[in-house]
Amino acid sequence: MRLRSWIYLGLSFLLFVWMSSCMHEAYASVAASAVQQTLDQVAVQVHYSPAENLEPIDLATLDTATKTLDISTYAMDDKPIADELVKLAARGVVIRIYRDQTQYAGELAHGAKRQQNLNAEFAGQPNIHIRVKGTVALAHLKAYVVDGVLLREGSANWSVEGERVQDNSLILIRDPAAVARFEQDFAVIWNRPSNQAVQ
Repeated sequence: MRLRSWIYLGLSFLLFVWMSSCMHEAYASVAASAVQQTLDQVAVQVHYSPAENLEPIDLATLDTATKTLDISTYAMDDKPIADELVKLAARGVVIRIYRDQTQYAGELAHGAKRQQNLNAEFAGQPNIHIRVKGTVALAHLKAYVVDGVLLREGSANWSVEGERVQDNSLILIRDPAAVARFEQDFAVIWNRPSNQAVQ
């Protein structure tokens, strides 16, 4: 009888894990669908974690890119985001990523210890260009522009904690003046002579 109880408990636990996984995927799909439907209709969308999982919102927004992505990000250790960027680059989207020097070096060192470096996924991708800020003053901006028409702003880093757990914001802005202002600033930071061109 005891063995039968343990088998029942084990099967119940596996069923719970499977159902939780299905619910997470369903939630992510619904969130992505909602973002896709409203991107063209609403000038500004505001989202907050942890009340919302910001990862599917970022993924859905990135997936709308057809030509260009200009990105400034502090942390980047969220694998689904890295995979999405590789997919977009393979689709022909030209991606420029501006990184903080200390954070980028820390990710490389941490990745070497774990033998998993998400930045290595970008190596050899001709449409992904990376520059690292050449000074220790933080490159703390977390923003990107999709195809020159949609600006993503907010405090959320591209990390599992930043997108899902921490108190953060993600703001989507479809306003030509705001997009132009970001692109103007991005051109300045991207072209700093002290930058290190990674690829």
